[in-house]
Amino acid sequence: MPLPTMKRKIVLRQTFVMMFGLLLTAVLLPAPTLAQHFLCEYGTPREGTDDPMPPVFRVKAVKNNQIYDTVVDTNKGLSFKIKAKGRCPEDHHLSPSTIHLRGVSSGQSVIFPVNEKHRSIGGNNGQDWNQYNLDFPFLLPKLSPVETCNAELKRKQEAGQSIAGMLQKGFTVFVANSYDVLLDISCEKNVHMPYYEIPQYHAQGTLPAEIQCMPTGYVPTQGAPSKPGRHDEPAPQRTPPPPAPLTSVSIAANPAETKGRTCPAYVNFSGRITANPDSTYATFNTKYRFLGDNNYETDWLFVSVNRDEPRTVHGRRFIQAPTNDPRGTIIAPGEKPRIPIYRGWMALEVQLPNGSKRSERVSFTVDCNPVPTKPRIRTQD
Repeated sequence: MPLPTMKRKIVLRQTFVMMFGLLLTAVLLPAPTLAQHFLCEYGTPREGTDDPMPPVFRVKAVKNNQIYDTVVDTNKGLSFKIKAKGRCPEDHHLSPSTIHLRGVSSGQSVIFPVNEKHRSIGGNNGQDWNQYNLDFPFLLPKLSPVETCNAELKRKQEAGQSIAGMLQKGFTVFVANSYDVLLDISCEKNVHMPYYEIPQYHAQGTLPAEIQCMPTGYVPTQGAPSKPGRHDEPAPQRTPPPPAPLTSVSIAANPAETKGRTCPAYVNFSGRITANPDSTYATFNTKYRFLGDNNYETDWLFVSVNRDEPRTVHGRRFIQAPTNDPRGTIIAPGEKPRIPIYRGWMALEVQLPNGSKRSERVSFTVDCNPVPTKPRIRTQD
């Protein structure tokens, strides 16, 4: 039976008001703030602490004392120093998360410790790093330790080093990208909502390992004794020092001059590390840091530089706004006091086996005064 005309008008009016209210709510409600990206990296162990060093793989030559063939102590787990940071969106909190370690052919996963009462990993709303000591079950790295020892032995021999001396003393190889690490972070909404999918965030990085190629007991075969006789012995020859592993270290500011931006501001820097083509290192594993004016310096970070591939590293410096120029106290009406221009410098330093190599300083300036606008010229009709 059709509704009377008056009742039908009231129902239509109520429906229209409800739909308009829903539309107005959707327009006026602020959009949720996106989460800061989560980051995960290898945390450099601190001296004088119990922080775990990179895992060590000991490799022996069991069948033939000139060829490495066996990894020992495979029943031990792996311990890493890992750092992470980031935050969930607004109105969310951290929920149970995992971290995965990937090696040669498979992976291992463990629980990643998070505080489910918090929204962020790390201080300053997820902008500062949190350090974690994490233990994983044993897992071989991506590059076989046995192949690593034999390849390094061959490279050293081709470079003119004594194979007998290397096998008798042993040697160590540091591999920066031994493992891939994947951090899976879950963020749960503070208020339960049906049919709501919990956001998942991922952070990737790499972890190092140290390969110890153990002494094998190799003794070279002695040649036939020479015939007795009187010979003048040659003067002892000095062994020339090995060529330096690096030829150059440089840095550039991007941009060198910053103008018209609101302070505080960031200045980006790119460094370039070039290996010596005559170096005995196929891959030179070392550390670098950035230095600057006002006693600015970063932590030492690991880096691998291949012999034929210059390596680029990046840094970022946070510049606060200088105080206003006191000479600007007497200014024209309507003008603002001038902010002094920040003038600074940065340099890149890389560790060497017997010291360090530092780049030339690069200068930069940050001018946070607004760019003056050109006056508009009126034309007469």
